[in-house]
Amino acid sequence: YSKSIGKRSTIGASCSNQSQAAPLTVEEQIITIYTGTNGYLDSLEIGQVRKFLVELRTYLKTNKPQFQEIISSTKTFTGEAEALLKEAIQEQMERFLLQEHVEKN
Repeated sequence: YSKSIGKRSTIGASCSNQSQAAPLTVEEQIITIYTGTNGYLDSLEIGQVRKFLVELRTYLKTNKPQFQEIISSTKTFTGEAEALLKEAIQEQMERFLLQEHVEKN
């Protein structure tokens, strides 16, 4: 039982906790699951995961609206949607880590 698997399962648990009052859309579930299962959250502290995911969803809606359009219209997580999501994760991770660094100092 490796350390990264243990951390990933803890991250997965924190990712999957959603409010009953505001359940995640299919697009938001795809974002959350893809980001968590592909190791993008591994560099974050457990306490940062939820904040990052909320900001990532906002970033995608604002900067990559095609992502939601593709999922909604095709009902499929296409290669194009995956490419948009990967771009958004990388861009938002850079912004997030910079913001976290500034807030700590």
